[in-house]
Amino acid sequence: MEEENKREHSGEFSFLREKIKEKPLDKKKLLYTAGGIAAMAVLFGVVAAYTFAYFQPRAQEKLNPAQPDQVTFPEDEEEMAASGEEAHEEEQEPVVIQEKVGLELSDYEALFNKMSVLASECSRSLVVVTSAVSEEDWFNTMLESQSQGSGAVIADNSLEYLILTERKLVADADRISVTFRDGSIHEARIKSYDGNTGLAVLSVEKSDLSENTKKTVSIAVLGNSNMLQNGAPIIAAGSPMEYGNETAFGNITSQGNYVHTNDANYKILTTDIIGNRNGSGVLLNMKGEIVGIISQDRSSENNGNTIVAFAVSDLKGVIEKLSNGGEMAYMGIRGVDVTPTIAESSGMPRGVYVEVTMDSPAMLAGIQNGDIITAVNNEPVENMKAIQNIMLDFEPEQALNLTVMRQGKDEYVELKYVVTLGKLK
Repeated sequence: MEEENKREHSGEFSFLREKIKEKPLDKKKLLYTAGGIAAMAVLFGVVAAYTFAYFQPRAQEKLNPAQPDQVTFPEDEEEMAASGEEAHEEEQEPVVIQEKVGLELSDYEALFNKMSVLASECSRSLVVVTSAVSEEDWFNTMLESQSQGSGAVIADNSLEYLILTERKLVADADRISVTFRDGSIHEARIKSYDGNTGLAVLSVEKSDLSENTKKTVSIAVLGNSNMLQNGAPIIAAGSPMEYGNETAFGNITSQGNYVHTNDANYKILTTDIIGNRNGSGVLLNMKGEIVGIISQDRSSENNGNTIVAFAVSDLKGVIEKLSNGGEMAYMGIRGVDVTPTIAESSGMPRGVYVEVTMDSPAMLAGIQNGDIITAVNNEPVENMKAIQNIMLDFEPEQALNLTVMRQGKDEYVELKYVVTLGKLK
């Protein structure tokens, strides 16, 4: 009994004795397992690398889409009157050439052939703009009507070709397409428009065009219409007779007339070229540069069917803003410059004498007919051109601070107004 108690206290049990031996290591199986893990790691790395290479640029494009380049058109110099040395040269005795130069009909023909070649080269920058409108007839059948006009490729912003055309051609379109010189047709959208001049800029994605089409596209050069003189030779290209792919030769008959529109005065070029009331296109000088945007809506009733056009130099600021997707702001005034001569003879302050458009932002702000705008945002203005340039820096819904002089009982009184700009539809 004592012996058993001793065994219990010492923790020894004779009935259970076991020794655990470790299982031998299977090196072959371990090698296969390691190889499989390594292969899976390589496969995962390849899939991950491919996935990253494929989706990363697309995700980057979604998160940080490529931005188009800003389009700019330098402002043109005004024609300078002859002075100084040039005036002195004009006062010199004329040089009389005694030698007679005979001209043949072949010379006349050669001249027109050269002009035709020039027009053909410049036409690479012209496109046909087609707008389609879907309508439902009495029998619930969908019909599509189309109209066509001309457009000019005026810029390449690295992502799009930008095309200048008339807004009336595309204003109510359900679908707009552009036909390039190689005959390829591509979808276009309205980038922006100006309800005042009736111009619109369309965009066509460059990625939609084939390399062959891109090689046929030429970017038009906007020339300096300020340098045109009466009688200067001119080429009308595009659709001046509404038929498409047309060319006509003639001369500038006047370049000193202006059309007074909302918030701007634009120079109008008249020609002796016969056109159509619905014609469109451009006027080209002898360098092949665009100097006029045909706008038969600006033709007077007494002008017959001769072609008239906006002088392009006056429109470059507008075209630049539209090309960059900006919206044209609208104030609603028509102005006449109060020149120093007028101010001295009439006693009126220098500035812009205005007529206010009915229900315009200017009228709603309190501007009245006969007011003279002397400053915009505290910057003095003496002519309508200054107001036009300021307006280009503003968008609809932004505000302008106007300082005006209004004729009182005995004198002009200075008043200040805030005009919240709108947008012409």
